[in-house]
Order: sequence, then C-alpha cells, then structure tokens
Amino acid sequence: MPLQIEDWPLDRLIPYAKNPRRNNGVVDRMVGAIREFGFRIPIVAKSDGLVVDSHLRLKAARRLNLE
Repeated sequence: MPLQIEDWPLDRLIPYAKNPRRNNGVVDRMVGAIREFGFRIPIVAKSDGLVVDSHLRLKAARRLNLE
C-alpha cells in the first residue's frame, strides 16, 4: 500500500495509551521549537487516528492550539 499523506485536525488523533515515553517535562521546549522553526516533521498516525510516532509534537501542537 503506498504512503498516503493527509492533513487532519488534531482532535482526530489518538495518543497511543501504552507509549513508554514520559516526556511531559520537555513539551515547552518542543513548543519553542515549533514557534521558532514551524511544524516541519509530521505526526505519524494509522488510518484510525492512533498515533504511531510524534507524541511529543502532538502535545506541543495541542498546547499551541494548532488545528
């Protein structure tokens, strides 16, 4: 199946509940990076919205109230 890239609203994304990384302490740094450089690396999710990679970027995007 070919790679498919789509723009989704953040509320469609579902964080993986068993994500082993506990990175709440660095969300502010990611917020700063997104403000400085923009949102350059996408959030990777399955077709059902379950986040596979980029939980930290998702937290930062939500804190910034991005769509």
